[in-house]
Amino acid sequence: ARFVESARDLALRLESDGVDIVLAQTSLACPIDWLTLRMARVPIKAAIHTGCSLFLPGMDVTFFDNPANVDRERAWWRLEDGELVLLPKGADLGELENQKRYDRSSFGIPDSATVIGTLSNHLPDRLSDVYMDTIAEVLLARPNAWFLALGSGSLPDKLACFHARGVADRVRFGGRQSQVGAALKVLDIYANE
Repeated sequence: ARFVESARDLALRLESDGVDIVLAQTSLACPIDWLTLRMARVPIKAAIHTGCSLFLPGMDVTFFDNPANVDRERAWWRLEDGELVLLPKGADLGELENQKRYDRSSFGIPDSATVIGTLSNHLPDRLSDVYMDTIAEVLLARPNAWFLALGSGSLPDKLACFHARGVADRVRFGGRQSQVGAALKVLDIYANE
């Protein structure tokens, strides 16, 4: 019942705010998103495919980045599910590859360190207690290892977890990045939660 109530509240908010376009990066695993898109009366509803389509009547468009997913789901697609649009380029890997690696010293990390890190626009959610405990264990076991979280500011509550484990001196929060390729090249190990 809470899913339905939350979805209804969000749908009403979208309408009262006069939102013209809803673009959701979601899937069937996100019931609040699915219900909100179903209930909201907004001019344009669009989704970014994340592995499984919503198959939701009333959608205007779903964007795909993988032709295999389009081929698979086209067999089930109905007219009322909206248009399927393939955006085959996705990230420009050539552009990412051409970006020169940031100097580790710009993050206060020695060049000889083994850098473990992650990049996300949702670090406060992604850096769970289990994730941070795992990273702290690695840092304790490997004195040359450092952790670099890219995508948010300092996150003092998260840093406190590393202080409690005695490894905060080898933890850095690098902030949002405009040159993602350059930032990712600083990492030796990408550790996604």
